[in-house]
Amino acid sequence: MGSGFDVHLPEEFRPLLDEFGVSTSLEDRVKLSVAMALFISRKISLARAAELCGYTLGSFMDLLRDQGIPWMDYSHDDLSMDDRTIAKLMPRDKA
Repeated sequence: MGSGFDVHLPEEFRPLLDEFGVSTSLEDRVKLSVAMALFISRKISLARAAELCGYTLGSFMDLLRDQGIPWMDYSHDDLSMDDRTIAKLMPRDKA
């Protein structure tokens, strides 16, 4: 990884970062927070966010789930498209 940079945050951030419930250093919790924010704002992919904060993809997905953050965007349109595809692939018998 690169050399990084320093960021100075007010002490009021510490308890908020502690709410993640992960037993890592403050620096790791800040990395996690930034990666999550970038993922939520769709600036980076799920896999890239996990990589940036040093988590496996599965562990990062679990963490997002635990925080109530959806890691997958499955819209009503996606469901409708899936239903049409299933109907084409598995037509019902007209008995």
